[in-house]
Amino acid sequence: MSHTTSPTGLSYHLTHNPTHLTAHTHATLTLTLHNPTPHPIPLTPLTLTLPEPQPATPQTDTPHTPGPLTLQPPHGWTTHTHTPTRHTLTPPTTPDTQPHQLPPGDTLTINLTNYPTHHPGTTTLHLTEHTSQKETDTPQPLPLTLTTWPPGPTVNPPTLNKNRYNNGDTATLEWEYSPADGIDYTLTYYPTSADTAETVTYQLIQDNSGSVMDNGLRHAVYTTLPLTTDPVPFILTATYKDDTRTYTTTATTNQPNATLGKLHVTGHTTLLNTTPQTLPPNQTYTTPTEGFLLCWTANTSGPNGKLLTVTTNGESRILTYGFTSDSLTLPLREQSAVSYTADGASEDLYRVTWFPLGRGTSQKGA
Repeated sequence: MSHTTSPTGLSYHLTHNPTHLTAHTHATLTLTLHNPTPHPIPLTPLTLTLPEPQPATPQTDTPHTPGPLTLQPPHGWTTHTHTPTRHTLTPPTTPDTQPHQLPPGDTLTINLTNYPTHHPGTTTLHLTEHTSQKETDTPQPLPLTLTTWPPGPTVNPPTLNKNRYNNGDTATLEWEYSPADGIDYTLTYYPTSADTAETVTYQLIQDNSGSVMDNGLRHAVYTTLPLTTDPVPFILTATYKDDTRTYTTTATTNQPNATLGKLHVTGHTTLLNTTPQTLPPNQTYTTPTEGFLLCWTANTSGPNGKLLTVTTNGESRILTYGFTSDSLTLPLREQSAVSYTADGASEDLYRVTWFPLGRGTSQKGA
């Protein structure tokens, strides 16, 4: 979409169908006039100057001229064609020959159908907003740009070698893309969390591509990093000049790692899909995934005393026992180091349990 604002306060938006223009085809252009100001704006004639015709190329059978082009002005407006590339649209006047006004917030549309797109690149349409009802008055030229992509398909969308993966698996992504000059590609995906993006540059895409095929495209194959979150979106972006196309697909990961934040629960909820693991004392453990460490000491109806010393990632905490029980819940990251001592107390006086949120049991260290 191209946009410009005139000295009178009117804004002009140029859109087109299809959304992305391809060289040597036809499109419908829509020019929308909008009054964003709090006061009415008088309407004056508009002259639309289109790009000049382009000569034929080896890719085209006939020269691409701006015609036949059909203009559909707003209701009551008249159209005067000076040349195939220059058209003036004149708004109606009131009974006393005063110009009509566009009220605040209102819009008008002008459609140009059967517009022939030009060679790849950027072209400019010039809009002249006359200062009065006379076309000969000093104009105010306003540029509106169009981006036209190279001919042929740009991308055959990416596909995965399967739709569902186990935690830690890699995925293989394949797609076909146009190697036309000026198009840049990037692949973005989120293998470990929705906040951590992995970006694959066009150079790396080219390094993982075959030669140009009969259809004019190159075949790319990319193997991802291990997937540990779910879902994993993949966004392939093609950029040409100031226009961008995106192509997406999504992978599903079984038993993904959890992203921990604040959790407020009213009633009953279930988070765990794996069996809790009771950890004996005097060992060092490494957690293979995110989870919770739950520590508990019993009420012995006796004097309070130190029972457990729990150390996680180098930080120690002490739990006591006696007339009251004690407990501790610790959220732990993947690859956390866990150890504890029990001061020789019997096992019925305490419990330390690992609740993993992903897959795998904690592993003893050396």
